Amino acid sequence: MSIINALSVSIATLVLLPALANAQADTRPEALAANFMVQFYDVPADSVSVTLTEQTARQAKAKAEVAGGHVCIMEMALAPEGVHAPFGWLVGSMQCDQ
Repeated sequence: MSIINALSVSIATLVLLPALANAQADTRPEALAANFMVQFYDVPADSVSVTLTEQTARQAKAKAEVAGGHVCIMEMALAPEGVHAPFGWLVGSMQCDQ
């Protein structure tokens, strides 16, 4: 991942923190991926589809798509106990189409 992409993801994460704090208590990795897409692309939730491509008890990889063509692949890890993570998962990496 290039520095620009990493900075984009980091900035997007900072922008999304308030939205994540107010989220419902859905603790599936799909919910976190969908929420990122809704906030990142400013689209309604029903226009986002998420498919888990890999999942273990502590890790997940999802392909999230927005109607109209935006696609992101997210790698997530289960949040450790005591860490404030409204969805119960943390995004470790995110690659989106340009």
